[in-house]
Amino acid sequence: MPLIMKKHSLVSEYDFDFFMIGISCHLKDYRLAWFINSMLEINLEKRDNHTVLLKKNATGLSEFSLFSFEEEENHSQYLLLANHSDTGVLLQEMKQFDFFLIINATLFDNQMKLIIENLQKINSILFVKELNPNTIKSKNNLIFDI
Repeated sequence: MPLIMKKHSLVSEYDFDFFMIGISCHLKDYRLAWFINSMLEINLEKRDNHTVLLKKNATGLSEFSLFSFEEEENHSQYLLLANHSDTGVLLQEMKQFDFFLIINATLFDNQMKLIIENLQKINSILFVKELNPNTIKSKNNLIFDI
């Protein structure tokens, strides 16, 4: 008599509990990081690119520029992530945005409003909008470790 084994699937839920701002601009990543550093008084630094396997990329992995800043005393983290690369778009349904500023911190409503207002003061930024990461279809492309 053959032995029958049940299949088990591991289902893991990632917590998308962070603030996310979409940014449209024509700046290079390092220039935008510099402007954001100046305006928000943080220190975004270049990190290894964020690598993702995109379905539409037949060549394999796509890499997206990534900058980060961690503020240990406030337990906060800021990430600047490019949405476009030579091989694809990170969040296809959000292709109108060139970058995403991801803020993993405890913020009050007025703080988020102030951050958006400060970003809008940067002349080279065309459009800024707060986004809800939980409503993004391809949000799993935002899962990474730093």
